[in-house]
Amino acid sequence: MAGFLFWNLQKKNLRAEVARLADEHAIEVIVLAESGIDPNTLLLELFRRTGFWFSYPFNLSPRLQFYIRYPTDAFESMHDSNTLSIRRLKHPLGSQLIIGALHLPSLYFYSPTEQIQFSCRTATELRETLAAEPQLPALILGDFNMDPFHEGIVGSEGFHAIMDRRIAARRTRTIQGVERRLFYNPMWGRMGDMSQGPPGTYFHSGSTPVAYFWHTFDQVIMTSELVEFFPEDKMRVVDTLSGSTMSCPDGRPDATRFADHFPLVFELEIERMVTV
Repeated sequence: MAGFLFWNLQKKNLRAEVARLADEHAIEVIVLAESGIDPNTLLLELFRRTGFWFSYPFNLSPRLQFYIRYPTDAFESMHDSNTLSIRRLKHPLGSQLIIGALHLPSLYFYSPTEQIQFSCRTATELRETLAAEPQLPALILGDFNMDPFHEGIVGSEGFHAIMDRRIAARRTRTIQGVERRLFYNPMWGRMGDMSQGPPGTYFHSGSTPVAYFWHTFDQVIMTSELVEFFPEDKMRVVDTLSGSTMSCPDGRPDATRFADHFPLVFELEIERMVTV
């Protein structure tokens, strides 16, 4: 199993908390957005806490940080922009996959129409990069700043990420004569009170007529080839750390002690990818 962690840190220096999460969930790939951590101090803290040396591969985007429990040459750069970083992971066991990390603009600064424009532009960057390695499976994780049901996520000109793994297994869908690759989005199962864990990853109490309160902005989506290696029961929106809550009394993320987003962790059965 290879563990993955994504967390939007709200520009805070939460290096001890990140290292504890990495230790408790056997994380091998860490992606941080809005990090206020000096990389060298986190690398030392990760070693102190987990007993493993992590690498900090060079990354052009100031909005994202990668930390990996592999040599830096196992993480090859494929694309960088202001919102998206894409890497090819050459796992020591022999498998390869593409990992994309993103942090899309927020509605705090842009209109809903502008947000969809950014989503489509970033999805185009993703499609063009994946087209260079069409045989490799891919997963994308990060802060989409949109819920799984948003047009920018489900739309064919956006990320084309859907809730049904059986439909995603078709791999592509043709719209007005144009073929678009499908992604599977398991985060539909992490919304609301009936989900495992908190009702979302981010809380906002607005005064507008329509207010969802809870949002699942932090997501992972993947191509259909990865679905059979993705144990959904291992995917967690994390609201406890070392036995202590990361929530306020009303359940929302405790942004005073931690950050205003909950972390997301999941696993891939990479060892099975080699033999299948």
